[in-house]
Amino acid sequence: MKSYLKTQLMKVQLKISFEITANLVYLQSSMIMDTLEKIDYGLTKAIFTLPHNTFTDLVFLFFSFAGNFGIIWMGMFFVIFYRQVRHDPGFAIPFLGAITLGAIITNLGLKLFFQRPRPLLGSPTTDVLTFFNSLSTHPILKYFCGGYPTDFAFPSGHSTLAFAAATAIAKQDPRHAVLSYVIASLIAFSRIYLGFHYVSDVVVGSFIGWISALIVWRLVS
Repeated sequence: MKSYLKTQLMKVQLKISFEITANLVYLQSSMIMDTLEKIDYGLTKAIFTLPHNTFTDLVFLFFSFAGNFGIIWMGMFFVIFYRQVRHDPGFAIPFLGAITLGAIITNLGLKLFFQRPRPLLGSPTTDVLTFFNSLSTHPILKYFCGGYPTDFAFPSGHSTLAFAAATAIAKQDPRHAVLSYVIASLIAFSRIYLGFHYVSDVVVGSFIGWISALIVWRLVS
């Protein structure tokens, strides 16, 4: 009888210990996520509220919209590697494979899974960016071509494509690495500066693009 009671008591103690540990882990992880979220929102706010004028808005809009559908990257690739592609169409496979893989992971995978709204569409669960809700008259909005994007934000498709393309170009010819990464960085930064994305959207998107290019390069090289 005593052995039975002792066994049951141990089971209760283990259950209580497990529940306490699980709750502590949950609370700790929640605190970490809250901290990261505040840092993300704070950095986004700091970049978005940098001084805006006609020149800077148009410069970053140029880079932002040049990144649409990989327009600038397709142009760069086929200008730089025109001779190679002409003699061997397969030379374009690492580049095309990198941007395709990145687009699938980002646009068909993570965006649909997380469904994070764009910054200027507001976030009812946070107070840090409530100022975004009243920015419909911000001067940069008058330059928006086609209006403010309403699809999901996380991760940034532009950043994914930019770093996938830049990494693929850098791998195929390191002489163009600096130029490629500078353009990719400007495109990524423009997405925050113009209020299209949070910092975390861009950071994760850039990483996905970079790793996608490395994966494809490893597979085909």
